[in-house]
Amino acid sequence: MSRLRELREQKGLSRNQLAKLVGCSREAIRLLERGRRSPRYETARAIAQALGVSPDEIWPPDPKGA
Repeated sequence: MSRLRELREQKGLSRNQLAKLVGCSREAIRLLERGRRSPRYETARAIAQALGVSPDEIWPPDPKGA
């Protein structure tokens, strides 16, 4: 299970509810959870804020610096 999905479910939010809080589509949340899309900076911050965590807790920095 992805960290994003884990945190979303811990908060008791559906994909649709998180999408509305963040201002994106439910499909975008689904793709982010599956790792098929990388979030833009603004989206990552909005999701993290909605979940009460830092963006790094959802998407850890790449140790290679890529």
